[in-house]
Amino acid sequence: MNNIFKYLILFTLSFTLYLLNAQDVEYARQVFKKLTSTEFAGRSLADSGIYKAADFIENEFKNNGISVFSQLNSYKQCFSLPQSLIIENAKVKLDNKELILGHDYLPLPTSKTLKGEFNIKYIAINKNSKNKKILKAISKDPTDFYFLDFTDAYLLKAKDIEEYNTLKSLYYSTKSIPLGYIVLDSSSFFYTAKSFFNINYPVIMLNTNTYDNSLKPQKVYIDYKVKTVSNAELCNIVGYIPGIKYPDSFIVIGAHYDHLGKIADKHFPGANDNASGTVMLLDLAKKLATEDEKPNYSIIFISFAGEEIGLLGSKYFTTNPPVDLKNIKLMINLDMVGTGKDGISVVNAKKNPSIYNKLKLINEEKNYVVDMIEGGASCSSDHCPFDQRGVPAIFIFSRDKDYRYYHVMEDDYEILPLDGYEGIFKLIYDLIMNY
Repeated sequence: MNNIFKYLILFTLSFTLYLLNAQDVEYARQVFKKLTSTEFAGRSLADSGIYKAADFIENEFKNNGISVFSQLNSYKQCFSLPQSLIIENAKVKLDNKELILGHDYLPLPTSKTLKGEFNIKYIAINKNSKNKKILKAISKDPTDFYFLDFTDAYLLKAKDIEEYNTLKSLYYSTKSIPLGYIVLDSSSFFYTAKSFFNINYPVIMLNTNTYDNSLKPQKVYIDYKVKTVSNAELCNIVGYIPGIKYPDSFIVIGAHYDHLGKIADKHFPGANDNASGTVMLLDLAKKLATEDEKPNYSIIFISFAGEEIGLLGSKYFTTNPPVDLKNIKLMINLDMVGTGKDGISVVNAKKNPSIYNKLKLINEEKNYVVDMIEGGASCSSDHCPFDQRGVPAIFIFSRDKDYRYYHVMEDDYEILPLDGYEGIFKLIYDLIMNY
């Protein structure tokens, strides 16, 4: 009877722990669903999506007991964005075939509105292509669209890498200005939130997975309309939990919440990039605020704005810091942590070996992630401005070779596997609590 009683107690405790863990995952899933919904319109200036997301994150901080950082007097640390472009319309036909936005093509946010039917001139980029020759041809006849086919460009790359790199940037060049470019390039089918005010022609990126490259279209019909937004205000959302041993020293947990927004009526959910990092930040904040055991160091949570257009939020925080940056002992940047089947990479690990070794020791004991890669330095996300100002900073992202949805509309909550989320969460939590 005693043994049965003991087993019942153990079962009850185990089941309770399971429910608590399940509740954490359920909270994460609810926040994921909200951040990637059409309500937030891809979390950019389009339809005020970024402002709705900012208010939502602020309310989560409030509801979960995360304090306002006293040096800021608000959850919001705001800065101005002088100008931005929003694509309001983007319809494309090649000959008589109407293409599907997001599936067959993506436009770049360039500055010229254009509507009508125009001639196409086809240019195959191959091992014999020369940038100067192509620019000269375009200069002679700038009133057409130019179809740049990079299908065989790998041959040029093997022969002359410098010429290849020059031609890869041809459609960003202002040396010769055509009416527009249509680009078929397997490495370039993605969208960017950066605004190309210097490019005064449309650029249409075709999806090599859906386009028949044997076709050589003669005509393009385009209805492309862009709107300029001036003097917008973006805000980092900042929360705080005091430490028990070193309250005047800090660990920063950062993740950008902005994404690519919308093109016409199609929105980019941005599930992995970077609803995932934002969810994990909120999840960690909730757990640290509600647990009885508190970290030794005070924790600053920063959900950054403007990452997609040039790390603007993290640059603003580090150039206008509410604390002496010397008192920040560690910055952990979470960006694209929604997968994990193949483990994680730790950018800046080689620059910060002591931090990486702590992570490695935790993982060797607990087996939270299947593999860890010790990455070198990179300025690819919001850890970079901290690193450049002497703060020990790492950037953690998850790996899954089968999840290839980056800056496309398919990066959605419904298909994001989240198979490594819990392990990454626990790894970071243990690092914070043992720092």
